[in-house]
Amino acid sequence: MRKGLFRTQAIEAQGQRLHGKVLIQPSIRTGLVGLLILLWVGLALGYLATAQYSRQATVTGWLEPPTGVVKVYADQPGSLIHSVQVKEGQQVVAGQPLITLHTQHPLQDGRIAQHILAGEYKQQLAMLTDQVDRVHTLYQQKRTHTEQRIARFEQDISRYTHLISLARLQFDLLDSRYQRLLPLASAHIAHNEVEAVLVQRLTAQQTLAEKQQALAQVNQQLREQQEALATLPLNKHSELATLNRTISETRQQFTQLQSQSYRVIKAARDGIVSNLHVASGHTPAAGKPLLTLRPAEGGVRARFAIPVRAAGFIAKGQQVALRYDAYPFQKFGLHQAIVTTLSDAALLPAELNHSPLTLNEPVYLAEAQLEQQYLQAYGEAIQLKSGMTFTADITLSKRTLLEWLFEPLLTLTGRTHA
Repeated sequence: MRKGLFRTQAIEAQGQRLHGKVLIQPSIRTGLVGLLILLWVGLALGYLATAQYSRQATVTGWLEPPTGVVKVYADQPGSLIHSVQVKEGQQVVAGQPLITLHTQHPLQDGRIAQHILAGEYKQQLAMLTDQVDRVHTLYQQKRTHTEQRIARFEQDISRYTHLISLARLQFDLLDSRYQRLLPLASAHIAHNEVEAVLVQRLTAQQTLAEKQQALAQVNQQLREQQEALATLPLNKHSELATLNRTISETRQQFTQLQSQSYRVIKAARDGIVSNLHVASGHTPAAGKPLLTLRPAEGGVRARFAIPVRAAGFIAKGQQVALRYDAYPFQKFGLHQAIVTTLSDAALLPAELNHSPLTLNEPVYLAEAQLEQQYLQAYGEAIQLKSGMTFTADITLSKRTLLEWLFEPLLTLTGRTHA
């Protein structure tokens, strides 16, 4: 009869256990899988500890010469392009005329004030010039007339001199006769005869005095005409000087009118003409340049705008990777530059003048030196041009992926210690 639940053999088998625990040996397949998992975890940790993550800022900019470009504007509103003295790509020197502007001021009746004033000045100059010619003709006539009168007076003087000689001779004869008859008047000659000779003598004396007086008058008139002839050049010079002064003043006013009506724009420095898009007869648009002067040599530099939010870790000497908008980077690659300058003050969008970019936030301006002034495209070296725009990537900081994963914990720890 059985006394327990289990057989006696089973109970005895359980009582004969070996010392220690039973180990089950894993299979080779399981060992390989475990080893691969450990290797993968090690490689992952190594990659996280060595691989770096770069935080970059993307900025936009443009190319321009190191000395900048000169943009020429119409400095007089409402002006008209009168003439263009240069052409696209022409090299000019400082002071060379570029464009002539013509400014017009219409009156209420539609006429142009400059045209009316110019016509008045031209008419006045023509009248003054004619008056100068008349002065020359008039003084020539006066000179001829005066010389003719002097010649007549000289003839009169010669005639009067001869008549005076005759009158003196007649007087001398009558006086001599009278002196001879005077002692004989009471004894031998009648008193009436002596008186008659005396009357003749007095008449001859009066005639002589009249001739002498006439000669004196002619001499006086001759001197007056000679003085008039001598003063003619002085009077002519004085009158011509007055006319010439008036002509000079009129010409100055006319020149001033032309200078106000015509404005010649000259080159501020040596350079090459570019972006010339005006012609004679055109009306320049307000606020738009007529042309641009770029330096003949010196290459270009990169100038870009850095948003304020991304400018904290940018410094001189950093590398910049440029992607030119005109040359897609997928085909022509990235191009390197080095930051050379960085502005200390931020600019508002409205304060950035003459920029080809449209900005919507405050920025810092920076400049970078290009490693190459050209790029390779289809086997040719293409020169980079001023005004080209680009997008650039600037590395702000580098850290490992492990640091990046634990950045929230590190930041929290730093705040806790602070």
